[in-house]
Amino acid sequence: MADTRDEPNVEWHDKRRWRPSADVVHKNLGGDVVLVHLQTNSIYALNETGARLWELLVEGRNRGEIRQRLLADFEVAEDELELELDALVSSLRAKRLVVDVDE
Repeated sequence: MADTRDEPNVEWHDKRRWRPSADVVHKNLGGDVVLVHLQTNSIYALNETGARLWELLVEGRNRGEIRQRLLADFEVAEDELELELDALVSSLRAKRLVVDVDE
């Protein structure tokens, strides 16, 4: 999978925001979240950490706010969280599960 951090015009700064695509529905299932992309009928499962990220996206939080909440909620090193956060958002974007929010 391509790393979208290398795409032109994509800035991975703390004010960056994304929102769930209008083509995606989600359901919380015991700490995990299941996503269904209605256009492709693809189903994705997010573990507890991914589910928390999804909640924060739904709330409209920006990257910096999401990073701070995840650091507070989970025992993880900041540099590891940075990599995982960007990788998960890149994957969600590539699968068209989230879209960029214009600022």
